[in-house]
Amino acid sequence: MKNNKVIVISGFSRGGTNILWNILQSHPEICSVRYETGTIFRKKRHKFSRVISLFQKTGLIESKLGQTILDYQFFRYKRSNFKHPFNKYKFENVKYTRQEVIDSALCFKSTNMDINYTEVLRRMYPDLYLIALTRNGYAVAEGHKRRGRSIDSFADLYCDVADQMQHYSKTLKHFKLVRFEDMLNDPFKIARELFEFLDCKPFELEKLRLKSKKIITNTGNHATNFGEENEKYWFDRTNITDLIKPNVNSNQIKNLLPEEIILFNNKVTEAMKYFGYDVIVPTKKSDG
Repeated sequence: MKNNKVIVISGFSRGGTNILWNILQSHPEICSVRYETGTIFRKKRHKFSRVISLFQKTGLIESKLGQTILDYQFFRYKRSNFKHPFNKYKFENVKYTRQEVIDSALCFKSTNMDINYTEVLRRMYPDLYLIALTRNGYAVAEGHKRRGRSIDSFADLYCDVADQMQHYSKTLKHFKLVRFEDMLNDPFKIARELFEFLDCKPFELEKLRLKSKKIITNTGNHATNFGEENEKYWFDRTNITDLIKPNVNSNQIKNLLPEEIILFNNKVTEAMKYFGYDVIVPTKKSDG
């Protein structure tokens, strides 16, 4: 295989996977595959997904030939970072050489049930690293509700993804669970832990490169904290607080109604406990 070290991030959409993906790509030994697994494997407008679909239908995806073809395509995606406007930098204002990109570890990102593509990648890369990113379910539920998904439907998804994460924690050689809240509280600490887990040196970085995304503010607005949306910037330990806002969960949870929290609790209690989160018990308002 042309990709010697392969990393997969799995988590929830609206759950912080972009932050984690960019933290990992801040390391000079890690480059992304450029597309999420959901795009690569099943998005019809993505031309290579048609090839993968054919491989799956014919069983070729299980063969050595099919896996070699997939591996080479993933390698091509990784190599294209060399010309990417942001990803071509291994440090601030320091570009990769083409060979450095070629030699780097390959990092995928999956959201929601795209965690199931881990099985295909595991068969290709037996030493696969899986980093499972979890987040307080109430906050993620609010993000999905705001985009039109029912609380009940998201509760099912939250449990299904949690089940898969537990499965891989027991069956993969390299598995690490990361909590979104810990990442926001101290991104440099989590970055060091992850680089040690991945054996990517140096373990300590002076700056992390993150993408400007919209978040829910204290006033309830949906806005970026800095810069132009979807552009990437380098942050040191001092100014990273301009981007990372640890109170984002509470800003979202307060937008849930008590009856929505109760509905969510009916399904997610065990998953929340597995991830280490407290279950909220809504207080009833008095009739007076």
